[in-house]
Amino acid sequence: MSCTGSSPTSNNRLSYGQGGVNQSYFFFVHSFFSNLCTAQPYFTAPKANLRPDFKGETGLWQFWTATDPVFNKFRKMFYGPNGIKIVP
Repeated sequence: MSCTGSSPTSNNRLSYGQGGVNQSYFFFVHSFFSNLCTAQPYFTAPKANLRPDFKGETGLWQFWTATDPVFNKFRKMFYGPNGIKIVP
């Protein structure tokens, strides 16, 4: 999960993604945020993998919320002034 905004003074939005094998957990998380999303979740098909040690390809489920001032608080809590994610 990440929290992004187009500029330091704009409102933020949450984005979330999970690999295809975790589809049920992805939709469980999405159920909490679905009323804040402006579009349906979508699936990105797997691309050719360049890692020879990788055994499978699962693709990615993703969703984004709409921008909202409520997410600005989370951005301040979990991201430093340089935009790098931190854990308090």
